[in-house]
Amino acid sequence: WTLRRKLAEEGTRFRAVLNDTRRDLAMTYIRDTELAFGEIAYLLGFASAEAFQRAFKRWNGQTPGEFRRSQRQSA
Repeated sequence: WTLRRKLAEEGTRFRAVLNDTRRDLAMTYIRDTELAFGEIAYLLGFASAEAFQRAFKRWNGQTPGEFRRSQRQSA
């Protein structure tokens, strides 16, 4: 398939692109909106808020709540 082949030529995979996009959008939603984490999870295509929170902690080393609090303190 064309997209998969093109990504392979560039040395990346679809899952990596998806995770990078989800991570970037999650950080933007948490920082710039008042959306609940369950709503953000839904918007990003996660099966549950818990799955989103686990992924976010894996990506950033802190929970979504910790990230939101740290962003508000530095603003």
